[in-house]
Amino acid sequence: GRDQRITKIMETTEIHIVPTVNPDGWDRATEEECGGQDYASGRWNENKVDLNRDFPVIDKTGARIQLPSSDRKPRSWDSLWTGRQPETVAIGQWAVDNPWVVAANFHDGAVVTSYPWDYYTDPNQKTGEHPTLDNDVFKGLAGAYAENHATMTNSSACLKYSWLGPITNGAAWYPKNGTLKDFSYQFTNCLELVIELSCCKFIKNYFLPREWDNNRESLLSLLEFTNTGLRGQVMDLKGNPLAGATVGFSKGSSAEWAGKNVTATERGEFWKLLLPGAYTVQAWVNSCVFSGKVRVKVDHLTTKNIMVRKKFNCVK
Repeated sequence: GRDQRITKIMETTEIHIVPTVNPDGWDRATEEECGGQDYASGRWNENKVDLNRDFPVIDKTGARIQLPSSDRKPRSWDSLWTGRQPETVAIGQWAVDNPWVVAANFHDGAVVTSYPWDYYTDPNQKTGEHPTLDNDVFKGLAGAYAENHATMTNSSACLKYSWLGPITNGAAWYPKNGTLKDFSYQFTNCLELVIELSCCKFIKNYFLPREWDNNRESLLSLLEFTNTGLRGQVMDLKGNPLAGATVGFSKGSSAEWAGKNVTATERGEFWKLLLPGAYTVQAWVNSCVFSGKVRVKVDHLTTKNIMVRKKFNCVK
């Protein structure tokens, strides 16, 4: 409780830390190996697979992979994990099972923050951005991290990628299919960034205190950003929470989407990062059970519960 800012973050934010997704690669890697593109350097797992190209995102036809069932129960995911690495399955299922709001996936090899999409679905697109529905929020998140970082806005921090600037769309950097951050955006409520911290893939541990100083303010700002936007609970008219309800958002009173839909938790809770402004919110369970359109003004963190009802004489 000595630092009020950190105390507030810890009292309002659930934080989970995974030291490494690839423990075998980490064990194999050697300090001061700055290239890091193969098995020997630790990029691949023990089966010689790059885990950050192994997540189910886009199939061989170029189409987005979909769940075979819309109920999101464990059996629905079985086909997605067929042929995937055990690390991929463990992290992917963990991401699906928890209602994360924001994730930071830390890499090295550049000094930049990137956001989805990482790959193109249009076979004719080879360069340029591939923005998500939450592009404005992603840019805000990435910008907050970069601007509060000690060196990320300095193009000399990593000269080989200085052309990227401090933030970039993943596909605009270079297209890559099967990444964790694209999987998270496609199948969960979470908005995930990849944060590249050092031009060298595996810096000498001597520099770790410097890296902490470089990133401390950015990390705190990112955690504070998670407590913005809109949160609430989806309930029926008797006040019972509705697990698995879908919550959609549009800008003002228009039909323009304000980011992707989110799915309510088992307790009917939902969280949605939104920039300050006016929005329309609607929740539904199916075509018979839904709410009216609720107008909400979002300023920092806004709480709004959504009540749904069954349409008269509707059968589903």
